[in-house]
Amino acid sequence: MECINILIANKIMKAANFRTWLENQKYDDDTVDSRMSNCRNVEKYYSLDKQFSKDEGVSLKDKLTYSTDDERERALQRHKVPIDGNIREGSATLKAAVKLYMEFCKEI
Repeated sequence: MECINILIANKIMKAANFRTWLENQKYDDDTVDSRMSNCRNVEKYYSLDKQFSKDEGVSLKDKLTYSTDDERERALQRHKVPIDGNIREGSATLKAAVKLYMEFCKEI
């Protein structure tokens, strides 16, 4: 039980540090809130820290790539995160948030 509490505390602390990092990058409050929410949504399906350890998030960012050709061909998305709406735009939004998180991880 203690290990679980430590993991939860570490995740909360890292999230707070990510929020501060975003603020220090001069993102406005709405953007910070959106990027935090995007990362929480991705985190439900992929551990961002494990993805960073694995390959600095490269494979996850590849999965989140959905091109206009994919959209035109109505290709299935390659990631597990449900998108409610336009798959290309939703995937691009998640990818942008993941990219920021990976940049944050490189700096800490």
